[in-house]
Amino acid sequence: MKLQRFATLITVLAVVAGAGGVAQAAGPSKGKADQLRKATGPEDRKKGIHDGNKILTLFYNDGGIGDWTLGTRIESGIYPKGSGHSYFAEFTPVVGAEVRDKWGQIRHIYSDGIVSRRGADINPRTNLRWGFWPEPGYANPDQDQIAMSDKPYTWPPHWPDKDRSWDGFWN
Repeated sequence: MKLQRFATLITVLAVVAGAGGVAQAAGPSKGKADQLRKATGPEDRKKGIHDGNKILTLFYNDGGIGDWTLGTRIESGIYPKGSGHSYFAEFTPVVGAEVRDKWGQIRHIYSDGIVSRRGADINPRTNLRWGFWPEPGYANPDQDQIAMSDKPYTWPPHWPDKDRSWDGFWN
């Protein structure tokens, strides 16, 4: 039963993390993100550690949860926290689309935001990872953590979606 609740929580975390603004690497964002100062990119990727409710795991603002590229699984899906029992390496949202190619054929395209370069979709021209990238401007660019409500040093100098009266306050 505990493992089932753990799996449900991880699923919810994946949906929530993946729902934050994401875009494709090396290209301008669409919609609201067009108003931002620059296109999104790898330098906007931030990480955080979830360590509540007996769970410890690394998560990223591009939708990734867990990370095996660090060389150990010590921060990927540990339950119960402190036990050293890792239940996953990493997982990410998967997005699919049905499109017509230039010849009118229906194609099915699927992509994920996998963290590991071994399994990631890589743009052969730019060598950048295709997939999800966070919208820029929602974390302090001078540090590597996701903006957290209880850590003001992680907040950006200005929130891109708010007027200047929000500067210095949690969004």
